[in-house]
Amino acid sequence: MGEFKSQDACFNIGVNVKIVKRHKITGRVLETREAHNRCLKLTLMGLAKFLNGEYNETQPQVTYYDWIPRYLGVGTNLGAYDSGSGVTSTVSINDTKLLDEISPRIKLPDRHTIVNKSTQSYVQLIISTYLPESYYNGQTLREAGLFSKSTGNNCLFRVTFDDIKKTQDSIVEVNWTISIIS
Repeated sequence: MGEFKSQDACFNIGVNVKIVKRHKITGRVLETREAHNRCLKLTLMGLAKFLNGEYNETQPQVTYYDWIPRYLGVGTNLGAYDSGSGVTSTVSINDTKLLDEISPRIKLPDRHTIVNKSTQSYVQLIISTYLPESYYNGQTLREAGLFSKSTGNNCLFRVTFDDIKKTQDSIVEVNWTISIIS
């Protein structure tokens, strides 16, 4: 798993999600998908609340954990005709979940890489994780999201991509770079 090039850290352009399917024994790359996610309104509200001082020791009932990516969810991006969820196969800022999520969500590592160089006009948070060999076998994955909780409609970032068929012989790596740009 590697970092993205600095030219990819652009506002609404470039690649910030890279999904790599590898053979579980040899490590050989079988497929790669690169895409750009959408930051959803739930995340923007969390940032605004943070800047507004709503997360501090005087307000213990207000939890900032609702706006921290702590889980990765994947799905098929295929919706039922009568789903009525408002979520479509095209990512919208108002999405709060994946169109067709497959359980369970993967717990993200507790710490991630932060890139903060004095010559850059942005800061990056790089989240790297993987789908274990025993999860989602036989499923065709077409969407992913970062969530604050293990269940529920709390998607913070969502991306769609071309099919990746998960097999027992594969491990799927997910590298997600969130750039905050001035």
